[in-house]
Amino acid sequence: MQPCILGGRKPCSMCQEDIELEGKIQELQDRRRVLRASMNANHDPFNFGFPPEITSHIFSLSMGKEDYEPHYHTLRKLPTQFLLGSVSRWWRQLARSTPQLWSTISFSLVKKNTNVLPPLQFINDWLRLSGSLPLTLWIAEDAAIDFPWETCREVVDSLNQHSRRWHKVSLHLDKHYFSLFCGTSSPSNLYDLEVRHTGRSDIDKTPTPHFSMKSRPSPTHLTIYNYRLSAIEVAWGNIKFLTLGTIASRECIEAIKLAPLLESCILSEMYDDSVPSGSSASYSQNIFRHTHLQKLAFSHTYESFTSFIDKIELPSLEDLQCELDNYFEVESLISLLNRSGNRLQRLALLGGEDLNSLGKLLSHIPSLQKLECELRYDNSTFVVQDLFQNLFSSPPAFLPKLSSLSLCAFSESFDWDYISCIYQRPHRKLLSLRVYSVGQVGIAGVDLAKILELVDQGFNIRILEDGEDYLEQFRQGKGA
Repeated sequence: MQPCILGGRKPCSMCQEDIELEGKIQELQDRRRVLRASMNANHDPFNFGFPPEITSHIFSLSMGKEDYEPHYHTLRKLPTQFLLGSVSRWWRQLARSTPQLWSTISFSLVKKNTNVLPPLQFINDWLRLSGSLPLTLWIAEDAAIDFPWETCREVVDSLNQHSRRWHKVSLHLDKHYFSLFCGTSSPSNLYDLEVRHTGRSDIDKTPTPHFSMKSRPSPTHLTIYNYRLSAIEVAWGNIKFLTLGTIASRECIEAIKLAPLLESCILSEMYDDSVPSGSSASYSQNIFRHTHLQKLAFSHTYESFTSFIDKIELPSLEDLQCELDNYFEVESLISLLNRSGNRLQRLALLGGEDLNSLGKLLSHIPSLQKLECELRYDNSTFVVQDLFQNLFSSPPAFLPKLSSLSLCAFSESFDWDYISCIYQRPHRKLLSLRVYSVGQVGIAGVDLAKILELVDQGFNIRILEDGEDYLEQFRQGKGA
């Protein structure tokens, strides 16, 4: 309030009355705040209906997948912990006394919005609320923005004090930040580590800083993207699940060699860095045999596919996922399966433009039980037609153990009559068939009647159009 200009040292009567009213208003607001808090407590069904430990468990169940597995979109939303705490003072106290709600910390190192980077006190408070529970850290950074190094160091140093509790760590950062995450004690709980360099793929042009903790972590899950294998120091003896991206095929083979217990390997954007055979830097052309690897997945491997596939032997391989591009060579894959003992049970293919050799590939996998094909291009109609025809007309030697077939393809020109023909074969009676149509299904009346009759007889057949059950929609429309 402005000082009174009429009353001299003392306020005039009107100013005095205004001061008294202001005091009463403040008193009423304080009383109302207390009353509203009591109302929230009295009206809250959790307050008297459940003991605090049950309510804490309900709070934990209200957390979504994005709260425990953060990603870039998570950073744009208010965390569920704060939503729960905004209901009432009692909810806020209960949320802050539930450590499970605070076991995941996710934030971004960016300068354009300083509110996105939690202040040091905020991080310390979050760490304190998590109690002694294992921690999940998900930290991202915008590589195009220069962030003050010292500010980052203070925040990361606070996290390093709790490295003993690190359970799952995902670092989506420029490679120069990795050296900050060194920890202060043994990360004995760290089972999942992801190191992803978000900058340009310049690992051959600039030095690659080492990711090295004071005590070498021994995860079972390891993900490396756009980062040299030699620049990361981990114990490989316990790794069972490995994901590599934007990495040389030679280093992919080296990683598999380093992990004797490896069960699953996912490779994407693998490039070929082979050197001339006469060079002293060329690596061994001998085939490496890995006895534990059961699952292998490829995507965007380009010309490196053959150079990699020709150097491995996988006698335990049961699950294979491939993206079929112009560099995919069926002969190399068949060779791998044959020298590995050919015990493949599941094959998932993401189709390219040339799939004419699909039938040839399948004829070499008699052990196959599950086949999944996502065919992107218009020629997928002919590929599916050929597959249906082989399932119907070929002798039982063609995929004799096939129990599940899932197809996603353009279906406008399908000969749907093949489906009823396939189920006439005795060894196809138990086949589970899923067809996901790209575009309208449009099954002719006679063929549709045959398929519906098979479904009524108990055969496991589903046809989806835009995600909806086409057969069920037809039944409902017919019934109407």
